[in-house]
Amino acid sequence: MYRQLLKPLLFTLDAETAHDLIFRAAGEVQRVDAFLALTGFLWGKIPGQLHQHIWGLDFPGPVGLAAGFDKNARLPVLLSRCGFGFLEIGSITARPS
Repeated sequence: MYRQLLKPLLFTLDAETAHDLIFRAAGEVQRVDAFLALTGFLWGKIPGQLHQHIWGLDFPGPVGLAAGFDKNARLPVLLSRCGFGFLEIGSITARPS
């Protein structure tokens, strides 16, 4: 469905418009508990052998979501169920830059 329908549609839009459209849709979808449960079931499991201990921190897996993807912290609930080892959400940092 993604390759046949969604990708061709999204690629006709400029990047910011496509990003905003996906975020709006995902924001609505993350309000549905059944969808969140399904997302966690399909993508939320990280095998134990992928656990990482780096710089005194424990990460469930080596792949994280980069800063800037959810810069306004609109999808933390949904993204936390997508199987990332860590998430950089929002634009607030522990230390001023």
